[in-house]
Amino acid sequence: MSFLVSKPITEVYLKPGIRYFHAMNWIQWFRFPKLDNNRLIHSLKTAIAFLLGVFIVRIFHFPQNGQWVLISILVVMCAQSRVGAIIQKSYMRFLGTVLGACIAALTLWLAYPSVIWTTLILCLTTALFSYIADSPSYLSEAGALGAVTTVIILIGINPSYANVLSRFLEISLGIVIALLVSRFIWPLHSRTQLRYIVLNTLKNLQKISQQLKGFYSIDAEKSYEAYEDKVISRFSSQSKLLDEVMRESFGRSSLAHVFKAILRSEREILRWVSLMKNALMSFSEEMRVNINQQARVQKIYDRSDKLFEALIEQLNDKESEYPVTTLASILKWKNEVHQELSPFISTDSDKLAIDLFIFAAGNLLNQLTETNHLIKKI
Repeated sequence: MSFLVSKPITEVYLKPGIRYFHAMNWIQWFRFPKLDNNRLIHSLKTAIAFLLGVFIVRIFHFPQNGQWVLISILVVMCAQSRVGAIIQKSYMRFLGTVLGACIAALTLWLAYPSVIWTTLILCLTTALFSYIADSPSYLSEAGALGAVTTVIILIGINPSYANVLSRFLEISLGIVIALLVSRFIWPLHSRTQLRYIVLNTLKNLQKISQQLKGFYSIDAEKSYEAYEDKVISRFSSQSKLLDEVMRESFGRSSLAHVFKAILRSEREILRWVSLMKNALMSFSEEMRVNINQQARVQKIYDRSDKLFEALIEQLNDKESEYPVTTLASILKWKNEVHQELSPFISTDSDKLAIDLFIFAAGNLLNQLTETNHLIKKI
């Protein structure tokens, strides 16, 4: 427990990364080789939720041993591990349960016990819910459970309104148990996952920026594109997690808006680095070597690298001195860089490329500074 003494109590409990580390530190005692820590935690939570479900159905003597309570718990818990994702999917599964129960009740009222009409309604309902389940939106969860609820009520032995109510309550109870266990027992928050994805994205953006130093050949361009693909993939992951962060706070937290601003800032960083790369690519290989060897161009690369390092250290909860970048200093070195690169200008196209490179570099440094202000808020 020495780590609690070495740092102020406010730092331990208020910083998200440190709080998560200490909260999960106990699990190291149970950690096996090559097992993912978060997956192991979620597996234990699933077992706890299932055990709680068994305890409840035994205490209250649910019919058929409360099998649909237990099935619902497993369906919800095994689909996702993060709190935000489970909250979102639980909403949709509950909606599907309500719709399925209502359709089953209407079928019992209007068509049952006619086999033909009941079968026809089942087929149409299954087709409708299947269409919803195949949707790329979050509504797909409602489609899957809506179909299951309708079918298990209507094809059961002696379907009745009592069965409708029983199945609805059992499935809903299973969803609630899974939601409560996920939320309050060792919660794996989407915001924590999003924080680490932001960290990984910035590391890859730094590697993209570093590729510019040796951007001389086709091989260098392939390496650049590989890192670029990773960053774009991370953008997609962040967009998905942003919705989950909103669900975790029920839309009241400003944290999701900060993460959204960080995502926009990351896109801008990629944009400015890409413009610098396109400007360099307009020159011959020999000319690119000469441009990159200029002292002030090297200073641009070093400056951006230090800014990236400071951002990464800040996300790792390390104290770092962030390099101060002011508008006046940027304007000053812009003129210096332009003078240094003027000997390489032989055509209007060269002048345009040099101007584009300097313009993009200045905006890159500005964007990194803005990103620093945003990261301080998470």
